[in-house]
Amino acid sequence: MPLYNYQCLNCLAAAERIKGTALIDAEMWEVIFETSHAMEPTELELVRATECPRCGGHHVEKTLQGVQLAACYVRGNGYLDRAGCHRDMHLHTLKTDDPYAEHRVPGEVDDIEARLKRAGQHNPRTQYFPPSP
Repeated sequence: MPLYNYQCLNCLAAAERIKGTALIDAEMWEVIFETSHAMEPTELELVRATECPRCGGHHVEKTLQGVQLAACYVRGNGYLDRAGCHRDMHLHTLKTDDPYAEHRVPGEVDDIEARLKRAGQHNPRTQYFPPSP
């Protein structure tokens, strides 16, 4: 089951009342708790999962504070996958500010550019053969 972060509004009000001012980010951990439930829980599951472990109240709201969001890459057109991003940046560097321009032989830039543009493309004529027994 996925994990969700909730902040208890009762604990938040009590903590702000004790402190006298609003809580800063480092102090918000006192009112945030992590729980798990289905992505589309029933009312009973949601009530059970969102009970505050400190005060036992159910006056909570979902928050993204403390959530670890990971970067992910998917196969795509060169803007969503890691290898495609590298190819696009190499192509851009080759066209705009090539650090090896003085060392390249004539025609090498055109060859590298063609290889970078061709790389990562799907070839529909590719044949796959099962391994022989």
